[in-house]
Amino acid sequence: MLIIKSLFDRKHFFCLISNILIITFSGFSHGSILVTGLAYEPETKTIKYSEQHYYSSSSHKVIYREADGNIFAEKTINYQANSTRPSLRQVNTRNGEVIDISNIDDKVIHLTYKENDSALTIDEALESTADIVIDAGFDMFIKENWSALKQGNTLYFDYLVPSRQSTVKLRARAESCKQVATICMEVSGAALLARLFIEPIHLQYQEDTRQLMRFTGKSNIATAEGKYEVVDIHYKVEESL
Repeated sequence: MLIIKSLFDRKHFFCLISNILIITFSGFSHGSILVTGLAYEPETKTIKYSEQHYYSSSSHKVIYREADGNIFAEKTINYQANSTRPSLRQVNTRNGEVIDISNIDDKVIHLTYKENDSALTIDEALESTADIVIDAGFDMFIKENWSALKQGNTLYFDYLVPSRQSTVKLRARAESCKQVATICMEVSGAALLARLFIEPIHLQYQEDTRQLMRFTGKSNIATAEGKYEVVDIHYKVEESL
């Protein structure tokens, strides 16, 4: 198992764990589905940015827009090799961050990472194992273990952190929900010591469709200064294209 290089590096942990926010609608398999997400500042309720998610049978594209509508980031995801370990490319023009992950044969994961416009590009090859979960592949991980989570079981997995070229051990478990007909989850560090220093991510799903309704935690998209702000994102299925 790969271990994260700096366990208490909050910036990198939250940046990558919060990629989980785009996971839950990739179960659609016919046509294309448009899902929108509005990211609010938790206290003032002002809109920080929006997300547009387009889904087809084995691919997923995300477009990120500023509050004024200008596009500042795009992500493409391909699930053909493995649904929990997809290939992807993400480009954030706010600060120049680029993430490339290629998993063609599900044996070796090729990773390329550039932190910002002035940073060097890092290339790494990692062994693909059954415990590794990549980005939006968390969706299938949740679906495959939906019953176990509802029954109160805690699940553990190794989440790939491109900025560290390694994985971090995380846990997912159900928590109480205030809204009826929903399932809420907490995602946090698996180790007790890590949980003392790192705040968890909270996710809310629609129980019957298993669609993500709400995400609360650090954003997966950096500001121009390279910071990852706390956001409250609300999701809605808009239409079938």
